Amino acid sequence: ATPDAVAVTAGETELTYRQLNEQANRLARYLVGQGVGPESAVALLMERSADLIVAVLAVSKAGGAYVPVDPAYPADRIAFMLTDAHPTLILTTNTFTGRLDGAAQSGEVIVIDQLSGLEAYADHDVEDAERTRPLLPRHPAYVIYTSGSTGRPKGVVIEHRSVCDLLAWARAEIGPQHLSRVLGSTSLSFDVSVFELFAPLTSGGSVNLVADALALLDENGWQGSLISAVPSALGNILAQREGTPLDADLVVLAGEGLAAHTADAIRTAMPHSRLANIYGPTEATVYATAWYDTPHTERATTPPIGRPVHNTHAYVLDTHLNPVPTGVTGELYLAGTKLARGYLGRPALTAERFTACPFGTPGERMYRTGDLVRWNRDGQLEYLGRTDHQVKIRGFRIEPGEIEATLAAYPSVAQAAVIVREDRPGDKKLTAYMVAAAGTALDVDALRAHVREALPDYMVPSAFVVLDELPLTTNGKLDRRALPAPDYLSVTTSREPVTEQEKILAALFTEVLGLERVGVDDSFFELGGHSLLATRLVSRIRSELGVELSIRALFENPTVTGVVAGMASSRQQDRNNIILPIRREGSRTPVFCIHPGFGFSWGYLGFARYLPPEYPIYGLQARGLNGEGLLPANVAEMAADYIEQIRSVQQAGPYCLLGWSFGGIVAHAMAVQLQEAGEEVSILALMDTYPASEEEIKSVDAHVLDEATLRENLNAEMRIHKQSPETAEAAIVDSLDGHDVDAILRVFMNNHKIMENFSPRRFDGDILFFTATLGNAEGRPSAETWLPYISGSIDNRDIAVDHAEMNSPSSAAAICQALAEKLREMDSLPNPHA
Repeated sequence: ATPDAVAVTAGETELTYRQLNEQANRLARYLVGQGVGPESAVALLMERSADLIVAVLAVSKAGGAYVPVDPAYPADRIAFMLTDAHPTLILTTNTFTGRLDGAAQSGEVIVIDQLSGLEAYADHDVEDAERTRPLLPRHPAYVIYTSGSTGRPKGVVIEHRSVCDLLAWARAEIGPQHLSRVLGSTSLSFDVSVFELFAPLTSGGSVNLVADALALLDENGWQGSLISAVPSALGNILAQREGTPLDADLVVLAGEGLAAHTADAIRTAMPHSRLANIYGPTEATVYATAWYDTPHTERATTPPIGRPVHNTHAYVLDTHLNPVPTGVTGELYLAGTKLARGYLGRPALTAERFTACPFGTPGERMYRTGDLVRWNRDGQLEYLGRTDHQVKIRGFRIEPGEIEATLAAYPSVAQAAVIVREDRPGDKKLTAYMVAAAGTALDVDALRAHVREALPDYMVPSAFVVLDELPLTTNGKLDRRALPAPDYLSVTTSREPVTEQEKILAALFTEVLGLERVGVDDSFFELGGHSLLATRLVSRIRSELGVELSIRALFENPTVTGVVAGMASSRQQDRNNIILPIRREGSRTPVFCIHPGFGFSWGYLGFARYLPPEYPIYGLQARGLNGEGLLPANVAEMAADYIEQIRSVQQAGPYCLLGWSFGGIVAHAMAVQLQEAGEEVSILALMDTYPASEEEIKSVDAHVLDEATLRENLNAEMRIHKQSPETAEAAIVDSLDGHDVDAILRVFMNNHKIMENFSPRRFDGDILFFTATLGNAEGRPSAETWLPYISGSIDNRDIAVDHAEMNSPSSAAAICQALAEKLREMDSLPNPHA
């Protein structure tokens, strides 16, 4: 890459190769001055950002080994890792210095935000003469901690030569083209991040850094050259965000077995992408074997894990270390230059897992993976399971023994066992079984809190089951098959949902969790929920209620009442947004909905349930709802402003505009201005709105502008599907203070004023019109009132509701059906969003 090519993007931050290299070189020289060099470790306790990438490169350039420490880990685990790794330095930021409280620190803490004077250091590449000693291929590059069967996490030490070998393979086999724009979604605490970050940067490509794979659910999709992901996570994301533009030339799937149905689902959702099923333990530096999809690959077949990558040898052996024939199951052993040095400070464990290789040169080692495999007739390896109790859940490698040791450390626990249950196909959950110590009673909530304080979230069991005794086989061993399924109903609260919205949400909780009932204060995660089920729940909430709820919002408030409160809070925040995303996903032409007289677009939220999922939906909301700023002086000014807003979403036509009441006047004005600018408006849909005359304005939009009536009309205008006035929107209205009411009144009165003074111009096209047939019909204008202001015809659809009920479920269904018909007619036209 050229020095000015983009190397890293993270949020709003963008670094070129020149900037990345210069910043890393300056920080590296500072680290060398602090004693960092070969065989020394530097702990990184930082959030995922461009600064983190700079820090990783700086440690490597200084010659040290970086030790990633996830700030989200419990304090006890952070303390253990720092004590075990004995880092020379701990690099962190102001945000996370509190996470170091109570940690036994062997190294000095450097707060990167507070560093000054780095510009005084040279920015060219660091050389051996500047380091504390020359950097050699056998020196450590990083230490990553994995779950340990004895209850202690173990640090895997990877050398520079192994990383270089991985990157040489990536450049030669995957190629710079596929590495030109890579999604970096894996935590630095997991070895796949080494591939995601370094492979593109050493091949001239760029890394698009995001918080995690789940961030894609809150974005408008992603497009690039390569995505690496855990199969179940990617499959679930694609299933929950159908229509989201997620595309890559190559999709690298690793971290767990790739099931046939998951592979087929990803192929269907990403038809232009090639799949790669790649296998490798941390101890073999990320990847050891690889298989690539071809156009001739049979569907409905489980993909193999492939053949060994270069400089890697794979042996399938029996219990006597003899090779087994093709088609016979054996244990997989790996050898080659990518093997780890071993486990940090654990010589006995290293000797147990890294043994002499009887098939190589003298002194060569091989790693015992514990994975069961077999060779197929095509010379490919097929993964079959484990020899021990180690499990993989959503890509995380977990030793149940570590969880059992944590449980056993609790004073009231006499015995503990942890297994993975799959009571519903495809839904694997960690389940803990405990026997209480004699004379004690187990407090499951306190025990769960104890586990959360000691282990990362992905290692916290979904269910805790107290038994009188653990079932045993005739040989006196734990009978895992006899362990009962957890009874989640026994931990639910007795509080039932009251409001209509609570009832809908509780029903969605029970549906996704597979339970009979859920109380409004029950935690989604304590009832067996996990990250993949969370994405499913968020998708169902979006589908049923037309509400954009983020995954992180559910993690922060995982109860029905918490979700209701979060929705109300987000709606309050939405008052500050001119563009209100109702449904971001969808590959076809977006539908832009213009607000009625009060200025809010919440009334369109229910449309997401009825409009086909391939069409995104955005609301336009009035300026000034937060009580600040100048209001538009006329409708033309408002229309021009809104055109600028929709162009931030859709740069060019054909456009689809929908306006209700006062919003119809604005939508018509926008259509005229877009045509004058040379853009195409394929659909102009108006909901019970009419060209302005004083009498018509009074009959449709004028209200007694006192506070009580304003609240009443706000309630009517913000109803959405299956909701009553006692739900989230009504809660917002009830929470409006005097300042809020004044702001809304100011917006409404201004809209009323500029509508009175507006004369429509001529739109060159047809109108899809929706007439509200109920209410005060005397003197009501008809759709034909628009004929002088259009060149085409009017397609009128009567809706048997009052004007204020045009967003009711029945009305929304009819309107969306008509819109869908028109939109499908557009599908044959060139579509820049397809």
